[in-house]
This record gives sequence, C-alpha cells and structure tokens, in this order.
Amino acid sequence: MIPITVFTGYLGAGKTTIILNVIKCLKEGYKVVWLKNEFGNVEIDSELAKESHIAVKEMINGCLCCVLVGKLGEAIKELITTYTPDRIIIETSGSAYPAPIAWEIRKLTKEGIQVKLDSIINVIDAINFSGYEDKSYTAKIQAEYTDLILINK
Repeated sequence: MIPITVFTGYLGAGKTTIILNVIKCLKEGYKVVWLKNEFGNVEIDSELAKESHIAVKEMINGCLCCVLVGKLGEAIKELITTYTPDRIIIETSGSAYPAPIAWEIRKLTKEGIQVKLDSIINVIDAINFSGYEDKSYTAKIQAEYTDLILINK
C-alpha cells in the first residue's frame, strides 16, 4: 500500500515550505511524488522541487475538492504507474475542502488500487490566524476534517 499524505491549509499558511523541508529529511532512495494543486494556471513549485530530486505533478486551473475531483483518481493512478513511489504527498489549494479528496482516495482503495490515506495535515498560519475570521467557513472545514493541525510561523 502506498501511503498518501494530504496537506491542506489556507493560502499562505506555509504548506509548500513545510513539504519542501520534510522532503529534504527523507532517506536517500525513498521515492516521493508530490501532487500539487495550484488554483491558477502557473506551475511554480515544480522548479523548487527539482532541487529535491522528487517527481512533482501540478494540477492547475481548479480545485481538487470540486472542479478537479474527478481527475484526482486518474492523476494518482498515473503517478503510481509512472514513478512507483514509496509515498504520495498531495498539497491542496488554500481554498480546498479535504473531505472530497479523502473520499476520492478511499474510492481508489475500494477499486483495488494499492493506496491508503495516511493522514490529512492542516497547516495553520499562527501569525495571520486572526485574519481567518473573514474566511472562517473554509478554515473551519479544513480544521475539522484533519488528523493533525500543524501551527506554522
């Protein structure tokens, strides 16, 4: 079973920085694929990750939890076939709801794809936390549907 770890959290919370730092700590030869969801249409973080020698696939122009949710399963299957990873890390856009992503991963498991949802990690920006108030619904959903809350900055 290939574990899948999902990082979620509001825009600017530090998800990408945390993932890049975690990747640097992995033992040599451990194959990680990073599936990154960018809401815009520019693939930025692929260039940053190339330094870490991991595979990065960016899904752009939509959110994994709604617009792209049907494409998530196919993207995961493609990553497994292409890279045979030891782990898959999914980084959601800042506006994503984690539940539909978890459902999609569990659906793959039921279909016999050798993956398991390892955990959902919600990154919270402690410096700007009070600014979440105007975005409370999304931030609350992200914090409620998580296995671990990681307070950053």
